[in-house]
Amino acid sequence: MSAIHDLAEFVSSATEQFRKGDAVSVDVGFFIVGFTEHAAAKNDFIRLLREALPEGEYHQFTVDEFLGGPSYITSGAWIGDQGLAMRLYALLEHYGLADVVTPATLGVEGEAARELLGSGFVMFAAKSDLKEALA
Repeated sequence: MSAIHDLAEFVSSATEQFRKGDAVSVDVGFFIVGFTEHAAAKNDFIRLLREALPEGEYHQFTVDEFLGGPSYITSGAWIGDQGLAMRLYALLEHYGLADVVTPATLGVEGEAARELLGSGFVMFAAKSDLKEALA
């Protein structure tokens, strides 16, 4: 199995997608992400992420490009699925490595928020721990 597939499998097993309104954990704009017992493996996640960055399905990242907080559309091309990219962002926030940034984060609501979401406005803001982990 390739590194990107290993990472995708980890993200898939460590997160669950819920409808908005279900009380769980991280709001990624389109849905809420909850976490399974597999999410306890932070070090495994970081290792898999580091290994998968240069690989990708349809896009490859340098560490600096990834740390820049790409949109879920670009990360979806990298990991192979936009929903999985948003679940990866939720894991980054869960581990304290980044903050998920959505229109709601900036106080934008309603139709304007939906338009921004549809144009790719779900990303993350990397924290210093993520920068250190990927260095």
